[in-house]
Amino acid sequence: MLLKPDWTKFYKIHRILLKAKEPYITRPIYKRYDRTIKAGKYSVPVRIYPQKNSNTVLIYIHGGGWATENINTYNKTCKNLSIHCDCTVIAIDYSLSPEHKFPQATKECYIVVQSVLKKMQKLGKKVILIGDSAGGNLCAVVSLMSRDKNALMPNKQILLYPVTYYDYTQTSPFKSVHENATDYILTSKRMHEYVSLYANSIEDFVNPYFSPLCAKDFSNQPDTLILTAQFDPLRDEGEYFGKMLNKANNNVKVIRMKDVMHGFFVHDKKAMLQTYNIINSYLDN
Repeated sequence: MLLKPDWTKFYKIHRILLKAKEPYITRPIYKRYDRTIKAGKYSVPVRIYPQKNSNTVLIYIHGGGWATENINTYNKTCKNLSIHCDCTVIAIDYSLSPEHKFPQATKECYIVVQSVLKKMQKLGKKVILIGDSAGGNLCAVVSLMSRDKNALMPNKQILLYPVTYYDYTQTSPFKSVHENATDYILTSKRMHEYVSLYANSIEDFVNPYFSPLCAKDFSNQPDTLILTAQFDPLRDEGEYFGKMLNKANNNVKVIRMKDVMHGFFVHDKKAMLQTYNIINSYLDN
């Protein structure tokens, strides 16, 4: 039987294990630059993977349930993304919950995105948001927030198996939460625990900057590519978010990746290569 720890307690042990691996996963065998973007009281670390001849910048927001992972554990993912898609990648190292609960991560990601947009638009470069899981959630939230604040908007966004809702219990309206609840990498139980760690209160659950599907207005969003995984509790909510964007007259493409689980962009080499091809095709259009 697989061990199923309580993630509201186990996340600290998971971070320690990730930290122990960092010397092996962060060797600088390629060019990268660590910087800090500051705005008011916020100071947000970022890591830049440059491609000199590219006119496209991908801002990557990592997954991990808002509580684990960081730019070091996503080092290989962002490096490979930069190489395979021939784009400069800027990875955001946002503050993690539960030490920094909602809306800390949303505010930090918004600050970085707006700062990059201001600089890149002056240079005539395209800026695309991309994130997986909780990072996909933060991408969608930043786009909604940018519209609401009449701020600069990214050219496109790419959401990989994104979190867009809050209910992972028996009351969830999404079939995949029940069908894929227990037998795969991400369980519904763990998603419930991640959401519990991230929220300040139950009122946060229906905040569109926490759960994008709770937005009343889905209009005026960037062109969006959504990739979901067949065996993932998040599958249906990601696809439904695409439907809501499409219903609001946005340009949306939704692709369900077959025979894969949550996290395929990080852990499944075959699906990873397929995703690079999909992203490249999307960026060329």
